[in-house]
Amino acid sequence: MDWLTGLKTAIDYMEEHLLEDISAEDVADAVYLSPFYFQKCFKILTGYSIGEYLRNRRLYLAALEVLKRNVPGEEPRSRGSRTEEEFCSKGGGTEEESRGRGSRTEDETRSRGGVTGEEDRGRGSRTEEESDSRGGGTEEEDRGRGSRTEEESDSRGGRTEEESRGRGSRTEEESGSRVSRAREESRSRVRTGGSGERKVIDLAYKYGYDTPESFTRAFTRFHGLSPMQLRSQPHQIKVFLPLIVEISVKGGNRMEFKIEKREAMRMIGFERIFSFETSYQEIPKFWDEFCDKYCRKDAPREQIADENHYREEGIRQTIAECMVGEYGVCIEDMDDMEHFRYYIAGVYQGGEVPEGMKVFEIPASEWAKFKCTGAMPDTLQTVNTRIFKEWLPGNREYEMAFHLNIEWYSGGDTDSDTYESAIWIPVRRLG
Repeated sequence: MDWLTGLKTAIDYMEEHLLEDISAEDVADAVYLSPFYFQKCFKILTGYSIGEYLRNRRLYLAALEVLKRNVPGEEPRSRGSRTEEEFCSKGGGTEEESRGRGSRTEDETRSRGGVTGEEDRGRGSRTEEESDSRGGGTEEEDRGRGSRTEEESDSRGGRTEEESRGRGSRTEEESGSRVSRAREESRSRVRTGGSGERKVIDLAYKYGYDTPESFTRAFTRFHGLSPMQLRSQPHQIKVFLPLIVEISVKGGNRMEFKIEKREAMRMIGFERIFSFETSYQEIPKFWDEFCDKYCRKDAPREQIADENHYREEGIRQTIAECMVGEYGVCIEDMDDMEHFRYYIAGVYQGGEVPEGMKVFEIPASEWAKFKCTGAMPDTLQTVNTRIFKEWLPGNREYEMAFHLNIEWYSGGDTDSDTYESAIWIPVRRLG
């Protein structure tokens, strides 16, 4: 599946499962693409991470419900044409609902004050133990009419263990079931209108929030108003519609790249784990920390000749010998699809590995090397966007070989219009 087809399919998948607890990995699996590259591509092409897209869509739909407008994908609320949930709540129903009206289900009878199946038997057609205890009984009960067995005593005076749980304090399973039912009922009330007012707690449960407070905070951040405030100012709703993928062919400068085969490389550097959600904001901060500590001429250094001093000097020596900072390397972690590893790195020259640094290997491969000329970071980011928007989608000659990519940085003034950098993508030839 090519990138553009995968992107369209992924958007359709997310729209169909908006009310379910799906992750970026679930979406990538649905289109048979690597979670690492799919999330990177999705962010570049749309400007949103997968988590942001799902959250924004849900909050927009929630706002429509706050304003009592029909939600796309759900049937209009009308007397003549009701959704399945509305039909259930207003009288007609499925087989389960019929039981709820004529002979209530166990859960419904408890919630309405009726009796469970066991309790019904206890009142109308007594359980076997109770029947035996009052009339004729089993061999054991016949022997013990004068002094009732523990079970008979429970059945008349103290109820059986099951009945006690059913009438008094429900088991943990029943309690969990009650919470689950509450969420389902909340979602049903939201769809049907409930008693005429869509409560915040119902919307919170429906759109995947654990508490009304967390939902209200997210809603306010997105729309700029709380749900109650939006009702009085409906024109302030922030619209967020499903994305539409279109292909556009534009003129302009041609992407400059070359295909080059390289043997495996051993690298050394500083590792940090980043989330796909926040990597665009956090990775530049990582570089700033590195440069402030080790690259500036006036960077602070340990003056006292103690253990820390020698450790820092060892790191500085390794940085100089291995040219750490020449590369930035993104590597997918197959055990954690929500995060990836990023290294500020150089080519390992051997020798002792200082504390706080790591050695790792880049496999042998063919690489598509895209040249970037211009001030950082805008030039590199522009080329990176074009790779995923123009070069990779529908490419009939190459596809990505494995789950990492490399940024190369030259020395010199990064603010200069002539500064050179590059992006390396591992590729294999198709066919």
